[in-house]
Amino acid sequence: MPIKLLTHMVCIVAVATVSLPVTAEEAAPSLLQPEEVSQIAGQMFQSYQAGNVNGMLAAEDGCWKKAIRGKKIDKKLVATCTTAAMSGAFIEAAYARQQWRGAHPSYTGKAVRARLEQRTGFDDKQAEEILVDTVQANLGAMFAGLQGAGMP
Repeated sequence: MPIKLLTHMVCIVAVATVSLPVTAEEAAPSLLQPEEVSQIAGQMFQSYQAGNVNGMLAAEDGCWKKAIRGKKIDKKLVATCTTAAMSGAFIEAAYARQQWRGAHPSYTGKAVRARLEQRTGFDDKQAEEILVDTVQANLGAMFAGLQGAGMP
């Protein structure tokens, strides 16, 4: 019987978001619309299908190069890259679990957060804002995008 990957991803997300409590009053507006998050997640799944983790890393790297040009940082593009990275983490975690292996080290929650902070120079609070206000706030859209792109 095939494992339903999105079902397992929901369990992974429940564990991953436990450390990110936020109330409605504390949440800032998302830098991305749900439709954008769905599209980004779908594109990451297509990258995974085309080249596994290496395909996702290449797509993500291209995003980071656009988001950070010299000392200028485009915060909306940073949110896009972070959403892509977290989508990649969910994709990799789901397939790793299905295949009874560990996730690739580049696609763990800690690795994604470290990439966000290292590439942007953001401090912990700035990184948390992107992760909570954009990524966590749009998890439903992210899963819809993955499913819409054909992730089982």
